[in-house]
Amino acid sequence: MKKKTFNTLNSIYLLIQVILVISKINNYLKVTWVETFLPTIIIVTIYLTVAIMIFIFIKIIQKVYGVSDGEMNKRFWDKL
Repeated sequence: MKKKTFNTLNSIYLLIQVILVISKINNYLKVTWVETFLPTIIIVTIYLTVAIMIFIFIKIIQKVYGVSDGEMNKRFWDKL
């Protein structure tokens, strides 16, 4: 539990450091926030879209073959 909390706090600290560095660069270059974060926004949007599509695809396969979530979970862990 302590390690998980430490990892979370470390991630938050690193995120704050990245934001501070970007804001310093932004002050020097006078770049707008949209231009700074646009690549990140695009990557996150694509990632979420693909994740949702995979989730829907798995649900469609489950419905077609009549496999429940419990069975899918059991099969997954049995293969590992």
